[in-house]
Amino acid sequence: MKFLSSEEKKYLMEILRRIFSDYQTADERKNLLSIYELTDFANSLHLDSTTDKFVIELSVKLSQSYFSWERETKQTLALIIFLVNALDNKSSFLNKEDRKFIQSVIAKYKQWQVSKTTNQQPETIDQDEQNKLSVFFTLYSLFKNSILFLTKAVIDFCRTAPSQWVQMPRRSDIPNESTRPATLSNQNKHIEETKSECTKIREENQELSETWNSSFLYPALLKLGYGKQAILFKTLIKKLSVGSFLIYGEPEYGQRWLLNRLIKQQISQSTTNKVIRIVLNRITQKNDVSALWRELAGRVDLRRKSSPEEIIERIYKWWQTQNVILIIDYVHCLPEMYINKLIYDFWMPLANQAKDANASTSKFKLLLFLVDYGGCIENWNVRFVEQLDASWEPDITIKLPILTKFSDVELMNWLESEDEALPPDLREELDNNTVQFILENTDYGIPEPTLEEICRLCGCNWHEEERKWLTF
Repeated sequence: MKFLSSEEKKYLMEILRRIFSDYQTADERKNLLSIYELTDFANSLHLDSTTDKFVIELSVKLSQSYFSWERETKQTLALIIFLVNALDNKSSFLNKEDRKFIQSVIAKYKQWQVSKTTNQQPETIDQDEQNKLSVFFTLYSLFKNSILFLTKAVIDFCRTAPSQWVQMPRRSDIPNESTRPATLSNQNKHIEETKSECTKIREENQELSETWNSSFLYPALLKLGYGKQAILFKTLIKKLSVGSFLIYGEPEYGQRWLLNRLIKQQISQSTTNKVIRIVLNRITQKNDVSALWRELAGRVDLRRKSSPEEIIERIYKWWQTQNVILIIDYVHCLPEMYINKLIYDFWMPLANQAKDANASTSKFKLLLFLVDYGGCIENWNVRFVEQLDASWEPDITIKLPILTKFSDVELMNWLESEDEALPPDLREELDNNTVQFILENTDYGIPEPTLEEICRLCGCNWHEEERKWLTF
């Protein structure tokens, strides 16, 4: 990837890691690469290795392999084939920033190809270096022949009588041309080949050495805490095609982090996902519920004055061909009556329409997430359930367990099981004091400060990484 800077390579590694975060088996990885038109390339990879090792190997080989591609008349870099297909397949792991970056990578590659074609001249050693090498090998040749000459003389001296000690070796005893060093041109050629090989190895090692960054830490952090919520959601999502869920807790308890974790880990990314996120704190100053409908209409590509029925019909049609994920963010910012209005006038008719269409046989998911950052909605007069029973209907929201602090046991277990994802210098210093230090600096385990502190210890900035990690 000579046409990319170090920072661009790091960002690209993060994108690859996110794309493959949900593809843990060899078959899943091979299928995805086949979708991305790299079936033959997949056979050259260790598909069953850990995610970190797989992504490192993948990035190196994508940047080295060229294949015939029907979209181009000449051999194309495997990395470009992969990235073009990632854009075409609309991977849900890619946000707007990712897509813009990938487009710039593709453009840079094309420019690099053009410049490489127009300036295709072999690398040569500059004149000063040639002169130095010429002098070196001339001296080397003289020195070697002198050593051979003296060695032969000493041997003759030892074997002959003292009176003959002054006799010089015969001309025939001097090493012949076949034993002399190769010609200067052959030596230069050998040096060039060696330099080229060293450069290649150095570049590969540089790429690997640059890969420890937040991309190693991200999949490990997805395994920290939230066990009750993750287990319940995983159990329910296997049974349900249509359902709504409440994620709630006090401020800074990682509501959006958990939302992204559940979607990325438990909802298939092999099919297209349509994600609609409504941020309600944008309309908190509106005095009527019509502002909520206008926001919804705009998000589903309808006129802002569209009716709730039109909005429902648009989402229902999307669900026929893809997963549809609705996220109502900051529900605590609106009055209780607005939330009830949203559920009864929007979600209930949408869920019932999907249910009447025999949702249990659909291969696509229709999901609604209500996200409360204030921890107050559970006290509202809104209908929730904590477990499913025979009377449950898809229009009834399932309340996941309230978010809590990370305990010392959770942190210790996580540090022990995920230590390979941490920087080597931090890994060597881990002990019970590390857990205590983290707890003391995070108000004893409040999730978001804890994630931030772990990032700080690892040498990365949580606020910068958060923008890349939280794609939903």
